[in-house]
Amino acid sequence: MSLIRRAISQERRGADPTLPWGNSYIPRNGETGLTSAGLALNDDSAMSISSVYTAVSILSDSVATLPLRTFKRGDISKTLQDQPLLIADPWPEGTLQDWLGQAMFSLTLRGNYYGQICDRDDKGYATMVRPIHPDSVMARRQSDGKRAYWFEGKKVDTADVLHIPNLLMPGAFIGLNPVEYMRQSWALSLAAERYGSQFFQNSALPQGVIEVGEDLSEEETLELARSWKMSHGGLGNAGMPAVLTGGAKFTVLSLKPEDVQFLNTKSYQREEIAAFFRIPAHLMGQQDRTSSWGTGVEQMEIGFVINTLRPYLTKIETYLSRLLPPKIEVRFDLRGRLRGDQAARFASYAMAVNNGWMNEDEIRELEDQPPLPDGMGQYFWRPLNMGPIDKILDGTLVPTGGGGQGGGIDQSPKAPAPGAPTT
Repeated sequence: MSLIRRAISQERRGADPTLPWGNSYIPRNGETGLTSAGLALNDDSAMSISSVYTAVSILSDSVATLPLRTFKRGDISKTLQDQPLLIADPWPEGTLQDWLGQAMFSLTLRGNYYGQICDRDDKGYATMVRPIHPDSVMARRQSDGKRAYWFEGKKVDTADVLHIPNLLMPGAFIGLNPVEYMRQSWALSLAAERYGSQFFQNSALPQGVIEVGEDLSEEETLELARSWKMSHGGLGNAGMPAVLTGGAKFTVLSLKPEDVQFLNTKSYQREEIAAFFRIPAHLMGQQDRTSSWGTGVEQMEIGFVINTLRPYLTKIETYLSRLLPPKIEVRFDLRGRLRGDQAARFASYAMAVNNGWMNEDEIRELEDQPPLPDGMGQYFWRPLNMGPIDKILDGTLVPTGGGGQGGGIDQSPKAPAPGAPTT
């Protein structure tokens, strides 16, 4: 083995020299090779991008921690029903929160959630759904127009498949894969992160030229390069003083991160990823800029729930309700997520009580408080100084707070009920 080959084999680079093009797996889910940034992108490498990981975890945690309620379909009283087993415990290997988190991971990163119905009750309704990784699924539309699914290489009855697509093209039933469509943009973020890691691994001055005023032999040239790398390569040697003898001088060829706008590139990519997932800047850790989501954190939170979470929630509610008896539907409870600060909540509660459309027990439930004893919190209240203005003017309603016109409704037994005919 020559000195050059031995030197190359001993040299340690930031990237693994045995895998110059990244992972050597077969391209999957729409991947067609390298991106313009020179990297292959899949869901695993996408999750190694800090902004993608943050966005996916925010969406997954936000949905998984919401209460899931069961109601009688069309019941305006919204009386809670006993939760079916499918809603209480859809998959015994984890909790409902785990199941919802996996569903959101598939929807946000792969565009489709697939589940296999593994058990049913005596009436044929689903009681257990096993989450399936999208890479283990093949879905096709057959010549007769019907859908066909294969899970882990085995064909599955379509009736036993729970398929929730995210964004659909017209006429399609398989949701668009974000990894496929955002591979160029996300690969730029991945390349920036890898560049930063290799930059610090190879020190601030990894690329340059050592100029010597005389000719060196091959062995002397390799020895000079190795000694320079040993003295200045790596984060621990960054900033070490350089000592060159024999008229040699070192000329820097590499650009600093500021020169190539490395930090600006990372910040821009973070904004791009946040915009793709429709997540406000403050949730992504960007506190240094104003936002068009609202004038405060409360308004941005409401915008996040309405514009970002609600489409996912509606899909999950609709597809889960299809698996339940026709008279039962499920809904996520957003009240805790949408409530504002304490002063705003108490002001809205006072308005609700004073206008008679909420009672005290309902308010206490929203604040995670028990109901008042002896049914005291079940009363609905109405102001006594209000009434139809025409009846006040014609004297039909007698004010209770004084003798003038325009007061309120006389609550004495002699006073007629509002709207009742007079004798």
